[in-house]
Amino acid sequence: MSGDVFHSLKGHFLLAMPSMKDPNFARSVVYLCEHTVDGAMGFIVNRPSHLMAARDVYQEFKLDHVDAAVNVPVYTGGPVQLDEIFLLHGPPFDHEGTFPMDEEVALSNSMETLSAVARGEGPEKVAIFLGSSGWAAGQLEGELAGNVWLTVESGIDLIFEVPAEMRWEKALDRLGIDPVLLSGDFGRA
Repeated sequence: MSGDVFHSLKGHFLLAMPSMKDPNFARSVVYLCEHTVDGAMGFIVNRPSHLMAARDVYQEFKLDHVDAAVNVPVYTGGPVQLDEIFLLHGPPFDHEGTFPMDEEVALSNSMETLSAVARGEGPEKVAIFLGSSGWAAGQLEGELAGNVWLTVESGIDLIFEVPAEMRWEKALDRLGIDPVLLSGDFGRA
């Protein structure tokens, strides 16, 4: 691949194609927080957790919480680091351990940010993720070449505003693709 120029997909969404064989990612929408020549990392944003709700997260960390904080959505972010909790959130980005992706969304795994969310003093737009999704160097590029992902550069409303069960279809719609017309079979002419 000498001569190829690396193009980072940080801040993009990956949409699983019907040909995706890994059940962890079937019909998933993944927000990429990092993508370098060394690998990629992100979170499945359309897979609500069946293991924990926000109240359970706060209780696990012995955090006092306001009633409104129990409505913060919790997702299974991926099959990696399932014992880790991460937050994707909108502004403000002033808590320690917060890493802005752009002016609209940041990644945090700090107890300070989680505590602020529990107290109702954190970012208005926020989602909690159990675990993450990761790819080794060249792995994601191979999967993209194998047609198991589509990419879409789109607004973060897919994380915070579009209902989770509609995110895959809405992301495809932004590409002008009807999900019914997608095939899991690919060939070469």
